[in-house]
Amino acid sequence: MTNDEMALMQVLASQAAQIGREAKDSAAALESRVKQNAESKAEVSAETTLLNRETSGFGAPRFQGLGRVAQAFASFVTRVNDPESQIARDAAESAMRNYVSNMTGNTEKSANGGKFAGYVTTIRLGDNAPRVISALNRRVKYWESVIDQCKLENTPESLRMIAEASRYCKVAGKCPATEGGSLTHDGKAPTHNGRPSRVVHGIAIKYSGAAPRDSQLARLSEEYAKHGDAVLTDEFLDAFLDNGGKPEKAGATVQGEASRALQAIEFLVQNGGARSTDSAFLSMASIVLNRIASAGFGESQAADAAAFDAAAPEAPAEPVEAGTSFGVADPAPDAGKASKRKRGGAL
Repeated sequence: MTNDEMALMQVLASQAAQIGREAKDSAAALESRVKQNAESKAEVSAETTLLNRETSGFGAPRFQGLGRVAQAFASFVTRVNDPESQIARDAAESAMRNYVSNMTGNTEKSANGGKFAGYVTTIRLGDNAPRVISALNRRVKYWESVIDQCKLENTPESLRMIAEASRYCKVAGKCPATEGGSLTHDGKAPTHNGRPSRVVHGIAIKYSGAAPRDSQLARLSEEYAKHGDAVLTDEFLDAFLDNGGKPEKAGATVQGEASRALQAIEFLVQNGGARSTDSAFLSMASIVLNRIASAGFGESQAADAAAFDAAAPEAPAEPVEAGTSFGVADPAPDAGKASKRKRGGAL
């Protein structure tokens, strides 16, 4: 290493250290605002939600600072004129250690492993690093805005969309040890299914379990180094960020499903069914489903037949034309009580 190269590396290390200190100050100021906001309100406010997103997303000070370090590295590489040289690799490592130690306030040893280990990969992207960070941040913010809008709408479809959007803007928690598995490495039930493996734009995306934002950035930096802008498309980023969604609740039961069906009957009764010509059938269905939800299927069909006979209206004096419903009947006594029963069973 020449004296000039050594001097350039020292300048880069000094720049990284300064940026690290600035990122530390920015993070401290943001944390202070979060704490003050939380202390002033008992409930989580929109401002608190926004601040929490900023501290946990790709717009966090540590990522913005990392992008600046990468740009400083790009200037260094221009001077040495060989991004793959050993001096360039050493410079990236040095920049990472100086950035992390000053950003965290810890010694350089803290940068030798853990979530910061992948920062070197991002730094070596040079001027492209801020673009990768910005693309991830943009996509996460998009899905967060979808959730915010759906919460205002509060419809069955919006609830489905909230669950869908959460797959791309929330980091995966505990995930199965293997793709499609039912247990995590420690044998516990997972909170997310994990990112599904797939191929997007001809690029294979492997199954992944829980991964913090830092690891996600490091991994996407590797993909960018191999494939370029193809990994910055919405389709690829969504597939890359996918946490797999939450696992289905296990073990649907007969009694649980009967309870769900009963809730649907209750809804129909309360919304016009009790005053319709279908009230007799709804009353009969409520009786049968109530019993199944509490005790399971009967031993024989006799009890259900008796319930049907008790709930059914008297036969009409004249033949009923095809397609015509039963005559008007008052709802059975139990029909009104059905709407007040405690809801339960599997959802």
